[in-house]
Amino acid sequence: MKKRRTLIISLLLVAALALGIGYAAVTAVQFDIDGRAEVTASDANYHVYFDEEIVAAENAEGEVLSETTASMYALNTLNDVGDEAYVTYKIHNDAASLYDARITSLTIREDAVADGENKYFQIDVVGIDEENPPVLAPGQSMEVTVKVTLLRTALDNKTATIDVSFHAEPVEIVLE
Repeated sequence: MKKRRTLIISLLLVAALALGIGYAAVTAVQFDIDGRAEVTASDANYHVYFDEEIVAAENAEGEVLSETTASMYALNTLNDVGDEAYVTYKIHNDAASLYDARITSLTIREDAVADGENKYFQIDVVGIDEENPPVLAPGQSMEVTVKVTLLRTALDNKTATIDVSFHAEPVEIVLE
């Protein structure tokens, strides 16, 4: 009887132990999720362009030809030293843009306004400071003025090519 009792107690202990382990194995379920996230650069998230709004001096004409190209014509009224013609363009960073736009890399092709050693015209750009480049937040606009000044008179008609370029570099917005 003692053997039988020991056997029953042993079986009950083994059954209780198995039931406890089985219960723990059934109730403790671990879930793992592994993966990765990627971001793909898209030009659709950045839209900086010339606005259609132009202001021109009486002796100049300007036109927006595309979102990134505009024209300027100083009419035949630059006769006296110091005469000026200008066109003001508006650059806009679309409100839906996800980036600020830093206006940099201003280039004025100086050889376009010279005839050999004689420089007849000075071309200046107002609104872009290379040392402290302007930054347009989404939804903001700025004005850029291209000004042509007559530096010296000529014996015959002179024509200069106006060649100005600059960049609008995307700048990531830091979210806090």
